[in-house]
Amino acid sequence: MSVSAPTAVRHVVEEYKRYLRTSFRFLDPHLRAQFEEHLQRMDVLVRGPYVTLAREFERGRRLRELVDEGVLDPGVLRAAWPFGDEPLFQHQERSALAGAAGRPFLVTTGTGSGKTECFLIPVLDHCLKAHERGEPGVYHATCEGSCTWHAFGVAVLEECGIAPRVAPEPSRSRDFQTPVRRPGFSVLENARLKRMGIAAMPHWRDALRRYLRLAGHLPKTS
Repeated sequence: MSVSAPTAVRHVVEEYKRYLRTSFRFLDPHLRAQFEEHLQRMDVLVRGPYVTLAREFERGRRLRELVDEGVLDPGVLRAAWPFGDEPLFQHQERSALAGAAGRPFLVTTGTGSGKTECFLIPVLDHCLKAHERGEPGVYHATCEGSCTWHAFGVAVLEECGIAPRVAPEPSRSRDFQTPVRRPGFSVLENARLKRMGIAAMPHWRDALRRYLRLAGHLPKTS
């Protein structure tokens, strides 16, 4: 059976539009109407090419090779990794090496390249090694400082230079009736990480600004 590439693309686009409609339900009728109008006007959400001949991501060593070399804890092999016994992508291997050495790293790569494993492998390896050293327990890895959800939302608006017509007002947890009782104070502390000598996390406001810049919402610094 022959397949028409344009027809297949239109089908994908319509399915994606349906997904967007069901995922984003605007309570404001004006915003909802604008959203619907915008979707209806768009013929395509992502322009071609329909077929790409781009090369696959560079491959590195296998996970078991890093275990055999003593870089990673053998326990990492017990996880059901999606790549199985296939060689890691090179950025996955570099992330594992950096994590095992205690070095910070940042991964920027394409969709479907296994970015999740880039942080899962070092995290699991670190936890397994900590357990071997007799350091089991719960470890928090959060930014320095603390804020409420209201303060966080206000910070996002400020960093993006957005001045809303109506200033956001804080609300109290007890104003919302939920099945689960929420604690009055739930700030996480990185005390265990600090005792292990792991570098301090950045302040949450600095991390927020960095994310917004990486996401393209703020101009890049020179």
